[in-house]
Amino acid sequence: MKRNTLAKQIEAQADTDKAIEVAIYGHLLTPIERTTTQYLYFSWEVRYCIETGPSGDYPDLKHSTEAANDCRDDLAQAMMDAVDKKDGEALRFIADLIENFEPLPVPAAKQRAHILTLKRILDERGDTMPICRLAELLHYPPTDDSYSALRRLCLKLKFPLETAKRGAPKRIQTRKRK
Repeated sequence: MKRNTLAKQIEAQADTDKAIEVAIYGHLLTPIERTTTQYLYFSWEVRYCIETGPSGDYPDLKHSTEAANDCRDDLAQAMMDAVDKKDGEALRFIADLIENFEPLPVPAAKQRAHILTLKRILDERGDTMPICRLAELLHYPPTDDSYSALRRLCLKLKFPLETAKRGAPKRIQTRKRK
């Protein structure tokens, strides 16, 4: 019998966003969990920007406000559907999500969550990253084996690593041969 570890659940996800979700929360979120979490996060982000930032027009603040409003509409609809169906369990579930919300949760698989987040950014840009730069960003301890464990993890997560240049560097010819 094979164990269904968190690492295997993350690797089984075809979509990077879903893999990130599993790495952060330890499971795939239900639609109501996703909507509630997004609404609470965007609302928190708007309040944080307003309380800590200087006055002015910020595109991120505008985006977060619009996203919070969209999520609010979806969440209100889900709550009204639960009321119409007299589904107290759904309302308690939403209440539990609200009470236990953390805007920046500690990821269930922190290193995988960070690698997958960087993967999503690089995929959007169509870019790659050298293994040494990734190790530096993750504060990965230096190794004698060229980060082989990190390289294996990146292969499992389909992280776009830059191919290593092999062989000795090309020598520059200083004078012409006769």
